[in-house]
Amino acid sequence: YVRELFKDDLWLVAHADHALVRAPEVDVHDVDAREVLLLEEGHCLREHAIAACGPRRGAWKATIEATSLYTLMQMVEGGLGITLIPGGQQ
Repeated sequence: YVRELFKDDLWLVAHADHALVRAPEVDVHDVDAREVLLLEEGHCLREHAIAACGPRRGAWKATIEATSLYTLMQMVEGGLGITLIPGGQQ
């Protein structure tokens, strides 16, 4: 028996120049998996991001991976792509 106890929000993080930043709403289908920067293999946040966007054949074979959230944010700031991070309570 499995019961969901918690549901974590994920926030989309993109460079200020990215088209998704200007969109009034972003649907998961608007996210191009080829642009999503992920943490390295084995990190649970990587798996959450992939699950949130849905499996897309071959799309999750990242050529660039980050080892930490800080690095991931720096990569987005540098314009290398977009990412998903855990959201906080509002």
